[in-house]
Amino acid sequence: MRKRKGRLMLVLLIAIIGLSACKNQEAKEETSLRVETGQESESNRVKMKIDDFVNLDVVPEVPEELKSLKMKKVNAHRPELDVDILKEIFLHNQVKKKEVDKGYKSREIGDYTIDSYYGKQNEILSCGWSNIHFSGVTMDYYYNTLHTDPQFDTYNLDKFSLTENLPFAKREEVFQTVKSIFEKVDIPISDEYEAYALDHDTLKKEDNPIDVDGNVLKEARKSEWTKEDDAYFFFLHQEVEGVPIRQIQYGDGYHGIGVDQTELSAIYGAQGWISFVSYWGYSLEETSEDISIISVDDALKSLQKKCDMLVTNDKWDLDELDLELMPVFIKDNDYEIRPVWSFKGEAVAEDGLQYDLEILFDGISGKEIII
Repeated sequence: MRKRKGRLMLVLLIAIIGLSACKNQEAKEETSLRVETGQESESNRVKMKIDDFVNLDVVPEVPEELKSLKMKKVNAHRPELDVDILKEIFLHNQVKKKEVDKGYKSREIGDYTIDSYYGKQNEILSCGWSNIHFSGVTMDYYYNTLHTDPQFDTYNLDKFSLTENLPFAKREEVFQTVKSIFEKVDIPISDEYEAYALDHDTLKKEDNPIDVDGNVLKEARKSEWTKEDDAYFFFLHQEVEGVPIRQIQYGDGYHGIGVDQTELSAIYGAQGWISFVSYWGYSLEETSEDISIISVDDALKSLQKKCDMLVTNDKWDLDELDLELMPVFIKDNDYEIRPVWSFKGEAVAEDGLQYDLEILFDGISGKEIII
């Protein structure tokens, strides 16, 4: 959104008028909106109290590419796989057996199977309609060693460099190899990525596989880590006009109108492919049609409307408001990559339980997206 001083106070006054108190309040309180000026640029800080239950204190964050509140309409769909190409890439067409797992169903195509192909060294390529999962013969050692969830004390990806180049190849060279495979399955990925350099010395130090109770399984350790085990671990995403597409699951992605979690990652090392994951990726088609994105003021009005219908005494503290892009299901296998306004914060239930809160509004229609 463009920051023009002349129009700023007018926009904020409109927000004050549009945001009346929720129905639980007996006496209406005047909302408070304040503009703060930083040293480098003027920022819009929106502070408001909606009855006794909702507090809002946000500085809206808008990607530079979307500040005009305009973008081209982007259509998307989940691509069907050419399994023959995948078998050639990952198994070199040497398949010793195939297993078929039945009983899966999606809203896009109905019933489908997950087909698993075993290579000569027992590496596994699993393909389920538009999803791909390749597991190399040494993959389990890496997955036992790497703990990727920062919510847990065992998290250790930060022990590996995001900038170091390993001896077998430069990071960017390997990325181009990874990117080319995603292109072959019609899933374009961004040139912005994270790639952890998994050097064998650190892998050896971190090789402490644990069971569900947190006990170290010494027998599951790799007997030896050498320079042949050096690899890059890539975390990837898709984008539109330089803006990342949100990959987080919301709603029911199989029977409802939500989408499932997108996961795009790969581990490629001195000996080749170790892991390749493409889950809920999208083929993208930018059209010539212009679309307009609702303003911060309109997003606030959508929030107000939601508050007017609340039947809860949970207390909300909203401290983030971001304009993002995310997949929105249309019908069959048709999606759109749409702008969304995301309000984030914390909530406290009547029984004292605290939980994270996020409220999404479609950036075109202003309607709430249920997550």
